[in-house]
Amino acid sequence: MNLADHTTLGLGGPARAWATAATEDELIEAVQKAERDGPVLILGGGSNLVVADEGFPGTIVQVTTSGLAVDGDTVTVAAGENWDSVVRRTLAAGLPGLECLSGIPGLAGATPIQNVGAYGSEVSDTIRGVRVFDRQTLKTSFFPNDTCGFAYRSSMFRGDDRYLILDVTFGLGAPAPVRYTELAATAGQNPSPAEVRNAVLALRRGKGMVIDPADPDTRSAGSFFTNPVVPADRVPDGAPRYETSPGLVKVPAAWLIEQAGFAKGYHGPGGARISAKHTLALVNDGTATTADLLALAREIRDGVHATFAITLHPEPAQSRTPRTCQWRQRAALSRAAGASRWGSRRAAGAIGIRARPRPPRSAGERTALRKLFVLRKLVAPRIETLRFWRFTFHNVGRSPQCEKFPQSANATLRINPTRVRPQCANGVNELP
Repeated sequence: MNLADHTTLGLGGPARAWATAATEDELIEAVQKAERDGPVLILGGGSNLVVADEGFPGTIVQVTTSGLAVDGDTVTVAAGENWDSVVRRTLAAGLPGLECLSGIPGLAGATPIQNVGAYGSEVSDTIRGVRVFDRQTLKTSFFPNDTCGFAYRSSMFRGDDRYLILDVTFGLGAPAPVRYTELAATAGQNPSPAEVRNAVLALRRGKGMVIDPADPDTRSAGSFFTNPVVPADRVPDGAPRYETSPGLVKVPAAWLIEQAGFAKGYHGPGGARISAKHTLALVNDGTATTADLLALAREIRDGVHATFAITLHPEPAQSRTPRTCQWRQRAALSRAAGASRWGSRRAAGAIGIRARPRPPRSAGERTALRKLFVLRKLVAPRIETLRFWRFTFHNVGRSPQCEKFPQSANATLRINPTRVRPQCANGVNELP
């Protein structure tokens, strides 16, 4: 199945396998089964998903779970529920609080991962807790709000592949404050929660941020870059600023991009361009490839840095098979192919490695290999010690933002899927 048909960008190649989970038990079972066969990608609404042109070399588990339970001012929502539908239904039930987050595409289970926010509100303002399946202990757990590590577009779930979100519990009833001048001007004086929702939807439509098949500017993954937070003395002259903490200021990435010379509608390589309605959205005009999109993102990143000495970080999290998982998959496939512990030509074929013809070894070669094996057993512990110290000193002074954005489209990127794969501990990716 082609992933381009399941993303709002319309980009991405095929997946090796596909599974759909409509219940919680099916979701847990599908993920566990898929893990035994190779890498797994949890697919939500596909609105914040960028997939490599080559596709995904593993199993896609599509989340379609449903359910919304109301108990007083407490609302528990299944991970597979459409997010905007949740906002609409809670408002209809007389439970405001999410209205500023109207129109955001995707599923409810994705929202706590990146602490989704808009117009001065974030889901962490109303989340009471997140229930997950722990893929290490194979048990379900509930994380209260204060243990989720919520931060600007981040949480403990974003940098960890361990937890599979099952449902999210919200505490609603208090209207969301209207903090943004733009929203206040559109909603009017003393707006009701329903009027705030309508104003947010109108603003988002004007920026191409509400999915509409008739609007080519909605063929995007939403905002591609996060707003940088910089020391107050580094804010460019004339830039809008929002204080986040003493000495630190958030600067709109859209302003930086435009001032660096990338106007709305700017065309990059191939069929990738900036939206004609919103500078932060990178759009597929119908002919783009993932490689085109990533090339445009790097061009913008470099241009902003050259102009303001500020580095923009993309919201996409790099999704790839961790090295440890790669070796587990190889070992499992080797055993399935009847190979020895160290693999065989038959196992190599099973995992797609081309094995060269090997002539029979002579008696002398076999003797030399036996001696080398003994030597390896004696020396290996010392080599590992040396490697450890080399790694320690080699990385002294390096930025903790260690995970590199791909130079090509040979990786799968995800923004706000139901679960995000490992990246840097601080949840930030870098474009090289």
